[in-house]
Amino acid sequence: MNRERILHLCLLLIICGIVFGFRAGSQNFWGRHGEARRAEVSREMVVSGNWAVPHLNGEPFITKPPLYYWSAAMMFTLTGEFDELSARLPSIISGTLGVLVTYLWAGTIFSPRIGLLAGFILGTSFLYVGMARSAEVDMMLTLFTTSTLYFFTLGHCYGKTGQQKSSRSLFFFLLSTVCLALGTLTKYPIGVAVPLLAIVAFVIATRDSRVWRIAKPWWLLLAFLLLILPWFVMMYVQIPNFFDILYQETFGRYTNPGGTPHKESIYFYVPTLGAFAPWILFFPGIILSLWSHYRQAKLSRYHLFIVIAFVMTFLLFSSVGSKREYYLLPLYPFLAILTAKYWDEYLAARAHSTERWLWKSMAFPLVGFSGLLGMIGIGLPIASGFYLPQYLGISVMFGVMFLAGGILLFTAFSQGKVLRSFSICAGTTILSYIFALLTIVPEMNHYRSRKSFFRETAALVGEHLVVDYKYEGYDVQFYMQRIVPVVKEVHELETLALSKKPLFIIMTFDQYERFRQEHPELVVQWDIVQDQEWTSAINPKRTRRFVLIRHVGS
Repeated sequence: MNRERILHLCLLLIICGIVFGFRAGSQNFWGRHGEARRAEVSREMVVSGNWAVPHLNGEPFITKPPLYYWSAAMMFTLTGEFDELSARLPSIISGTLGVLVTYLWAGTIFSPRIGLLAGFILGTSFLYVGMARSAEVDMMLTLFTTSTLYFFTLGHCYGKTGQQKSSRSLFFFLLSTVCLALGTLTKYPIGVAVPLLAIVAFVIATRDSRVWRIAKPWWLLLAFLLLILPWFVMMYVQIPNFFDILYQETFGRYTNPGGTPHKESIYFYVPTLGAFAPWILFFPGIILSLWSHYRQAKLSRYHLFIVIAFVMTFLLFSSVGSKREYYLLPLYPFLAILTAKYWDEYLAARAHSTERWLWKSMAFPLVGFSGLLGMIGIGLPIASGFYLPQYLGISVMFGVMFLAGGILLFTAFSQGKVLRSFSICAGTTILSYIFALLTIVPEMNHYRSRKSFFRETAALVGEHLVVDYKYEGYDVQFYMQRIVPVVKEVHELETLALSKKPLFIIMTFDQYERFRQEHPELVVQWDIVQDQEWTSAINPKRTRRFVLIRHVGS
């Protein structure tokens, strides 16, 4: 590896460290499920010592394979803490490695400069940053799907005549298979489907059957099965309905879309591509550029591969009934490479004064971006004065930087300074994340986190029985660091109350008020031992309230 590539990798590592790592542990887990669920499964692995079968609140939980849980549990073990940062470290590391793999992949296909641009674009895109800072499986999945295709590309490149090159090609195909297996152990068939659909479509489109001869697919299949089957066989032996769960998590998403969570229309992902902000602004130009390449027969083989990977992944996720914005994350590296190639063409067009339509197509997004920065620079202190006056000073400082960034971007574009324009876009995007982490996120954290309530609850109840009535949030178990049974019916509470042992109940204040109206005979036997309310700083009318109740008997 030459000096230029080492410098590029170091630069990308610094950017990822800032964007993914800055205050990564200061945000608590929000909401009932999401991050808290993954963290709690990993915590229970460490506490129970059972690393084979994932458990959630004491029950087997195998809707996702174990690789992320193993990684987070390992981080808990290494740090000695059950905290948010340790739970997020697998995603932070995966996100960083994903940026580096994208750099290497684009550098192999095109040039180190395009690789560097792709790394910057991916590492500063909105959804990618958010998921790299989240204790979720999707960032690890994206790392393995991207790595699978990267190593396949290397194997395909080296798959030429000559024994030495063929041996090297087979080695990279084997690495691709290992990543394919790791992706499967991260999120079941999606880890297989995303890379294989792209590879099969690419081979068909290019009519390149030699890859099957060089890759020795039967041996690769054997290696794949050797990596994934031990855990699947173990689950089949220990969990009687394992394959029923596996079916519902895979083919059931197609055969019974109405029974899947988060069901959305087939067009759901079209507007959600906006989460590739701010770089999605250049998507129309990318389409024009690809069309121009196609008409002039200038679309290279591996450029076509990236396009195919993007299209097939988008169609795959659109065809599944269950949809969430972040499910699209595996196509972000493809989109980052396409965007980087477009910027590189803009550089070349400006340098050689050819294909002027290309750099002119940058006018709308860049001028629009500069105008947006100017409006943010002016509006930020004003908005802060109304909603978050405690952050007025920092808002003025960042507002000045955004306003200056808008002016500099407009000037750089007008003067044809391409790299300067790109640097300003990336730099102001990073500044926006830092500003949000310093101001907006802490206020949201104060309103949306229940950590303080559950930690105080744990101290109050000690070893006594505590149950969760209809909240069903896994932040309860994680922050109390214990199993907390979930009760959904009133008669279950009545049965528990018959015991002579102390009973504590966690519920929302709305549920408590409903009990007062519908079951006053129960409420007279209750004492509220903790009552906490959270108010939104942006909208004071929005409040959340929880109570901890002790059943004292009649």
